[in-house]
Amino acid sequence: MNISFQTVENFVVILIAALIVGILIYRLFIGIEVKNVIEENEVSLNRKMIYARILLSSPDIAYTDEGGVHKGVIDYQTDKVKKLSAKDLFDKHKYQPDGISSKGYFHYVRIVDLEPKTQSTPETIREKEFIQAGLSSSAARTNQLSFDTNIRYAPNDIRLGKLYVNIIPV
Repeated sequence: MNISFQTVENFVVILIAALIVGILIYRLFIGIEVKNVIEENEVSLNRKMIYARILLSSPDIAYTDEGGVHKGVIDYQTDKVKKLSAKDLFDKHKYQPDGISSKGYFHYVRIVDLEPKTQSTPETIREKEFIQAGLSSSAARTNQLSFDTNIRYAPNDIRLGKLYVNIIPV
């Protein structure tokens, strides 16, 4: 079988056709597989941010009064955050994937007071960490997101803090 190219135009047309077929094969078979693997093994930054916003507006963590929930203000004035266990927190607030995978997810939340401890509040909790059973602290802190927040210890004692969040596929 001898293929001869009469003109350069024929060669270019065949080359372009082969390139298009190659791209289609890649997109149909290889590209989809790569996308699925990435989606199954990663939780996007956007999803972690949404999860953190849900936590920051949750009555379980946020300061509440007769005016409602104060989003982004973590309540240490009452004992609700101090007494909250990781199991209770994650039973109420779990990351729910959109049908990407049937796998489960480990959850991690850490609240840190960034301001110096004062004599007026010596019982101040400097850091509260919620780690789901089966997850190590070092693994949880890899690729975590942080969010500035306020921590309310008393009506006149509101301090700067950080909320760290991570969601890790099992």
